[in-house]
Amino acid sequence: MKKTWTAGVSEQTAEEIKGNFKSSALIRARLTALLNERINAKRTEVISKTSYDSPSWAYLQADANGYERALNEVISLISENNG
Repeated sequence: MKKTWTAGVSEQTAEEIKGNFKSSALIRARLTALLNERINAKRTEVISKTSYDSPSWAYLQADANGYERALNEVISLISENNG
């Protein structure tokens, strides 16, 4: 669990957050799987031959990279092993 979750909150609230985080392991695992599916689907879409024909190809690539980076940040936030 990242320390970001408990930064700036009272000790009591931090303990409650930690407990809720631990008890949500199944939901977080499922959300991680769903987000990874979205990342893979987007990668497949972006590397399709038809996307190379787009005059906005560079923008599409930049958008896909930003999308993946954002979803990976969410995965990082919900992951158990983030110290």
